[in-house]
Amino acid sequence: MKPTIAITMGDPTGIGGEIAVRALAQKRFYEEARPLIIGARGSIEDALRMLNSDLKLNIITDVDQGR
Repeated sequence: MKPTIAITMGDPTGIGGEIAVRALAQKRFYEEARPLIIGARGSIEDALRMLNSDLKLNIITDVDQGR
């Protein structure tokens, strides 16, 4: 099983959400790990819209729920 890598997005009013979404848009990231963003849902949703990203959110309350 691939390791889960948690990425904190930092300040919800900063650019952390955009950086996290851009990083997770790289397919090679998923070859080595199961990425998990820890942060404000609204900020990530805003970043996904702003970047016109195909990524989908899977909101979880426990790391084991991640896909």
